[in-house]
Amino acid sequence: MKKLQVWLFRIMILCLPLNLGAFYTHLMEEDLIFAFDVVLFALYILWFVERKELRKGQLVWGKITLPFILLLFWTGLSALNAISLTMWGMGIYMAIKAYMIYLYIINKITTKEDLAWFIKWLAAGVAFQGFLGIVQYTTGSSLGLEFLGAQAKQRMAGVTRVRGTIGYPNQFGAWLALQIPIAVSLFIFELGSRKKLFYGGSAVLGIFGLLLSFSRSAWAGLLGSGLMFLLILARKRLLKARYVLTIGLAMAFVGVLVVIFWDTIMLRFETGDTGKYRLIMMEIAYDLIKENPLLGVGLSNYKFHQVELFRYWNPVHNEYLRLAAETGLPGLLFFMVIVIICLKESYKMLQARDRFIFSVALGSLCSMWAFLFLVNFGPEYSHYRVQFLFWIVLGVITALRRIYRHTLNANAARQQTKLSRKPIETVSPQNRVPPSYPHPEESGRGVRP
Repeated sequence: MKKLQVWLFRIMILCLPLNLGAFYTHLMEEDLIFAFDVVLFALYILWFVERKELRKGQLVWGKITLPFILLLFWTGLSALNAISLTMWGMGIYMAIKAYMIYLYIINKITTKEDLAWFIKWLAAGVAFQGFLGIVQYTTGSSLGLEFLGAQAKQRMAGVTRVRGTIGYPNQFGAWLALQIPIAVSLFIFELGSRKKLFYGGSAVLGIFGLLLSFSRSAWAGLLGSGLMFLLILARKRLLKARYVLTIGLAMAFVGVLVVIFWDTIMLRFETGDTGKYRLIMMEIAYDLIKENPLLGVGLSNYKFHQVELFRYWNPVHNEYLRLAAETGLPGLLFFMVIVIICLKESYKMLQARDRFIFSVALGSLCSMWAFLFLVNFGPEYSHYRVQFLFWIVLGVITALRRIYRHTLNANAARQQTKLSRKPIETVSPQNRVPPSYPHPEESGRGVRP
C-alpha cells in the first residue's frame, strides 16, 4: 500500500504541468478535471482505505485550515451578488481541489526522506519545462508533445514567447518562478556534487525558460524573490565567501542572458501592453470594491463587469484587487492571513539546524515572495494549475515543522542507541553529549520542536 501511494504521488507530480484534462469549459477556459486531479483522488481513496490517521485521531490540519474555511465561507456568501452562479461554483470547486493537495502533503510527507524525493521530482519538472521552453524557442518544435499540452512558440507583438506545456507564457513564467527559488536554495546549501549539479541544472534551465516566456510579471516575481533571498542571507549572517561566489555566478549567468536577449527584452517592453488597459481594469475593480465592499460581486465574476468595455473575458491584472472585488474585503483579508501565516512559519524554520530543511524553508519563503510580487501584475492565481502549485508550496511550508521534529527525534534515538552500546562505565551523565544538528554555518538558534 505504501509503495503504491508513493508511486501515485510521483505520477501526480509528473502530471502537474501537463495540460492533460477533460470537460473543458469556455467559461473558465480550463478543463474541469486534470490528470493530476484523478491521481490525487485515487490517493485520497487509498488514504481513506488505510485510515491510519483517522483511527489514531492524528489527522493534521495545519494553521491555515481555519482561515481557509473562513475564506471559503465568505466566498460562498459572494454568490448572493454573482451574475453567473456557474462561474462562482467552478471557482469554489477549483479552490477545494487545491486545498486537498495541501492537506495530503501535510499528512503524508512526514520525514526528510519523503520531502527529499518530493522536492527532487518537482525540480525535475522545472528542468524539463525549462528545457522544453528552450527547444520551443530555438526550433519552434514541441518535440511531438502536443498531446501533453506542449505548443509551439507564440509570437505576440513582435516577440517570440514560449509556453512549455502550461499553455500561456505568463502562466508558464509564474509556474517556474514559484519553484526556481527552491532549486537555487538547494543548489547553494546542499552538500554533494551530484545534488548540486542536479539542483543547479534545474535552476539554470528554469531561469532560461522563464526568461524566454518574456513574462514581465514572472520577471518581477523572480527578481523580488532574489532580493529577498539576499536580504535573508544577510540578516542570518550567511553571506560567506563561498555563498557570495555562488550567488555572484548565478547573477552573472542571468546578466549574460539579459545581454544576449537585450534587444528582444526592450522590444517586449516597447510593444507589450503599456498598462493603459490594465489601469482601466483596476479602475473597474476599485468601483466594484466601493459598491460591494463586504461580499464582492461573486468569485470569478469580475469579468462580467468589464466585458462591455474590452469585448473579451479577462480578470483584472492584479490578484489582490480581483479577490477584493469578487469576494469582498473580508475575502482578501482571509487570503492574506493564509499567506502571512505561511510566511511566518517558513521564516521560523530558517532557525532549523538541519541543512536540508533550512534550504527548503529558505527556498519556499522566497517562492512565496515571488508569488506576492508577480500577482501584482497578472491574474495568475485565478488559473487553476498555478493555484494548485501555490497550495503545494503552502503544504511544504506547513509540513516542515513536523518533519524537523521527526528529524530531531530520529537523531536523538540514534544518539541514544550509540551511547547504550558503549561499556556501562563510559556512559555516565558527565559523558553524555546532547545531539547536535548541522546548520549551514553551524550557528543560530534551533527551532523548538
